[in-house]
Amino acid sequence: MKLRALRLWNVRKFAGRGIAIENIGDGVNVLSAENEFGKSTSFDALHAAFFQPFSGTPKPVQMLRPYSGGSPQVEVDVETHEGQFRISKTYYTGKNAVITDIATNRIVAQADAAETWIANLIRGGSAGPAGLLWVQQGATDIGGGSNKEKDEERRVREDVLTSVTGDEVEFLTGGRRMLRVLDRTNAKLEELVTSKGKPKAGGQYAKAFSELEDLQGKETDLASQISDLRSALDTRRKKLKRLKDLNDPDAVQSRLQQKTDAAERLEAAKEQSGKLATAEAQEKLAVEKCQNAKNQLETHQSKLEKLGKIVQQIIEGEAQQEDAKLKRNAALSANESSQKALQTCDERLNNARELLNAAKRSMEAERAAEQFTELKTQLEKAEKLRGEIEKLEAECDALLVDDQVVGQLETFERRIETLNATILTESVVVQVDYVEPSRNQITHDGSVLADGQSIKVSSETCLDIPQVGQLTISVGSDASTQELEAELQEVKEQLRSGLSQINCVSILAAKEQLTIAKAKTSSLMLKRAELETRAPEGIDTLRQRSVKLEELCKASDPQKTSLDDAERELAAAIETHRTTQSDREIARSAYHDAKDEVLRRDIMVAGIRKERQELETEFGSDVEQSDHLKSLQSAFADEQEILAAAQKVTGELRADAPDLKSVTATYERAASTHDRAQAEIDILNKEVAELDGRISVSSGHGIEDVYEEVKGRCIASNSRVGRFNHEVAALSRLKEALEDARSSAKDQYFEPVMAELKPLLTLLLDEASITFDEATLLPRTLGREGLDEDITFLSGGMREQLAILTRLAFARLLAKSGNPVPVILDDALVYSDDERIERMFDALHRQANDLQILVFSCRQRAFERLGGNGLNMTEWKPGDS
Repeated sequence: MKLRALRLWNVRKFAGRGIAIENIGDGVNVLSAENEFGKSTSFDALHAAFFQPFSGTPKPVQMLRPYSGGSPQVEVDVETHEGQFRISKTYYTGKNAVITDIATNRIVAQADAAETWIANLIRGGSAGPAGLLWVQQGATDIGGGSNKEKDEERRVREDVLTSVTGDEVEFLTGGRRMLRVLDRTNAKLEELVTSKGKPKAGGQYAKAFSELEDLQGKETDLASQISDLRSALDTRRKKLKRLKDLNDPDAVQSRLQQKTDAAERLEAAKEQSGKLATAEAQEKLAVEKCQNAKNQLETHQSKLEKLGKIVQQIIEGEAQQEDAKLKRNAALSANESSQKALQTCDERLNNARELLNAAKRSMEAERAAEQFTELKTQLEKAEKLRGEIEKLEAECDALLVDDQVVGQLETFERRIETLNATILTESVVVQVDYVEPSRNQITHDGSVLADGQSIKVSSETCLDIPQVGQLTISVGSDASTQELEAELQEVKEQLRSGLSQINCVSILAAKEQLTIAKAKTSSLMLKRAELETRAPEGIDTLRQRSVKLEELCKASDPQKTSLDDAERELAAAIETHRTTQSDREIARSAYHDAKDEVLRRDIMVAGIRKERQELETEFGSDVEQSDHLKSLQSAFADEQEILAAAQKVTGELRADAPDLKSVTATYERAASTHDRAQAEIDILNKEVAELDGRISVSSGHGIEDVYEEVKGRCIASNSRVGRFNHEVAALSRLKEALEDARSSAKDQYFEPVMAELKPLLTLLLDEASITFDEATLLPRTLGREGLDEDITFLSGGMREQLAILTRLAFARLLAKSGNPVPVILDDALVYSDDERIERMFDALHRQANDLQILVFSCRQRAFERLGGNGLNMTEWKPGDS
């Protein structure tokens, strides 16, 4: 089968419009276009036309439908050994499939018949060769997908290998006959068990196993029911005996009498307890009244004692009050005397300070005169230095050169030398030597070349030779030389501009100017350092100090008192003032303390007098106080008598009272014994009734007969499961033997695909080899430079290249078996570098001799070098074809 055209309408991004890819030829066909052009959409539509029935809407079909809805349509023109046919499919509304003979325009098949025709064409659906060789975008690894997809692809590879290995391998491995036996063995095993050897759900083995488990469960249940029946009869007999004992008339009467007697004793005890509680409450009230009377008596007596003490405190307080006033007056007199003495000391101290200040000013004036002369000389030198510094600064500013500028100019000079050397290296020097200098002189650009003259040729140059013609000399790349010369001119211009900016004619002059600038800068720094030493705070500061010293010399008057005499007078005045100040503070503190003490005594006496007045107001006269005391004493004696009488009554009742808790416990025990016996009788009657019902039901069903029947069926079912176990074991052994036989001839089995793959590998790697996995029939390791590398550890580019080469090898095997299938690659080479992709292009063309290969790619520039038949997308609508 070969593809000749593909047309889409209302598919994904092509909503409401159509495109066509026509003139698909043999060999390599390439559709190279930018992203979002519709390449993957075309691939998916082509894939759906062959692998998605028109009647369904699985996810691949849903992905074809545009967001605006509608019915996607796909047309594919194919060529087989029977002729050219058109496959037309419509999904969703108006869904249909039609196969048309293009030569006669005759409809070959429709609907389900058309799907059958397509299935026969691609031999096995997505599990057939087309499913193996059509590589969707992003799916470059061979052997990917779900477990089911991996198994289906393995079967395709196995079928391809078997069809081309020849009679010898057919004999050694059983070939297709063995495959058919192995397939039937696997199919039978799949009917019976899962991949892990467990009975498969819904299969005969699983049903037999489930039936056995059900019967074994029933057998167990019936055995348990029989055991329960026997246990129920035994339990019923025991409960009836217990019921008889509980319902005995003597036992019933005894329990009732015990409960009645205990209730009477409890009632008498509660009555006695009530009387005792009343007596105890009266006793408690008497205790409280007696205590209250006692407290009132004690409080009255305490206040009388306090009143006597307060009178004595008032007498003592008044005496202390008078003493404090006398001390306050004495302290006041001492305080006033100390204040006068301190004022006298203050006057003496101020006079001594004025005398000392005058002596200091006189001395400072003498010292200032000396400093003024010295400072004036220093100021003159500093001003001279500043003038020299300003001159040097002006000269340095006039010099525009510095290390950075000279460095930049030297960089330009080195670059010019490098460019000249490069141009000279890429140029040729032509020297003219005449045999007869006066005849037939050669000219260059109209100028005569003298004998022995040399010219440098860096680009294409023409020399005019009289009576001979024109000599053209070409050296290297004109463009490269021109670029170097242009850069040389640019650097020279930068050098000239830099020299111009610093007013120099050459780099040597600039360096000399830099040397002068550095010398002046050094001298400037020395002058500044000297100025800093002479005037660290600046000349203005020196000038201000000079003015102040001059003013100080003029303002001071000479003094007769020496500085030492003034200092001794001040020291004596300070010491006298300190002593007097201390005495003043002591006197003032003593006065304040005495005044505070008088205030405290006044407050204390006033408080005591107020408290005495309050107590006298409360108690009244002495007669009233005496009568109130007698009344409180009498009330306390009466309450003591009442309390004694209440305590006597309570003691008598407490001595005769029974223990209420013991009586209550006796009653509760008798009552619970009676009630529990009655409750047990009720429970036993209910349980006996339930046991009677269960025994009656079990006896009526003939449960023991049913048990024997189920037991027999269980034995038969167990035998059937055993037969299935034996069959599964035999099939598993047969499968193992067949696979062992095939594995023993693996080298010959893989020889065809290795023969196709080896020259393709040589295009990529020298001396490389591949080993295949017996289980997956896929490359397992890559051998190179004496090492075997696991395929999964290779780079993404290497894996995608091996995957495509392996598919090309299988495609060639399919072609040799008489069933060619197009190889379709949608952006399959995404990780390959420039060199490897060129080699992969060679591999595609090598295999394309008897294959049809379609390549979709967004890498337009890279795939220009693939060559082949270029494909284009054109506008199309149904009916145009």
